[in-house]
This record gives sequence, structure tokens and C-alpha cells, in this order.
Amino acid sequence: MELSMTNQGRTADMELSMTNQGRTADMELSMTNQGRTADMELSMTNQGRTADMELSMTNQGRTADMELSMTNQGRTADMELSMTNQGRTSDI
Repeated sequence: MELSMTNQGRTADMELSMTNQGRTADMELSMTNQGRTADMELSMTNQGRTADMELSMTNQGRTADMELSMTNQGRTADMELSMTNQGRTSDI
């Protein structure tokens, strides 16, 4: 009986050990998943930055277009002024 009780104790220890190993595995899996979550969050953050950069580049393009448009408008104004002056020259 003593031997039987001792063996039962060992069985209980083994079952407890197996349970704890399961918890360890769960904890390791949880830590791994947290790492993946962190990676995903970082990836999403970087994607956000990429989107911001692309938007910034797009806006810079629009700014360049606007500046070019204003320059062209200036040239148009110069051309109109030149044509006006030519008219005055003809008048003179």
C-alpha cells in the first residue's frame, strides 16, 4: 500500500508536471503571438507612414503643378502685355 501510495504520488507529480508544461507551452505561444501582434502593429504603423509619405509626394506634385500653372499664367500675362504693347506701338 505504501508503495502504491508512493507511486500514486509520482503519478500526481507527473500529471502536475504535464499540466505545467501545458501552461508553459500556452505562455510561450502567447508570447509568440504577442510578438506577432507587435510586428503587425509595427507593420501597420509603417504602412501608415508610407501612406503619409505617398500623400506628401502627391501633394508636392500638386504644389509643383500649381506653381507651374502660376508660372504659365505669368507668361500668359507677359504675352498679353507684349501684345498690348505691340498694339500701342502700332498706334504710335
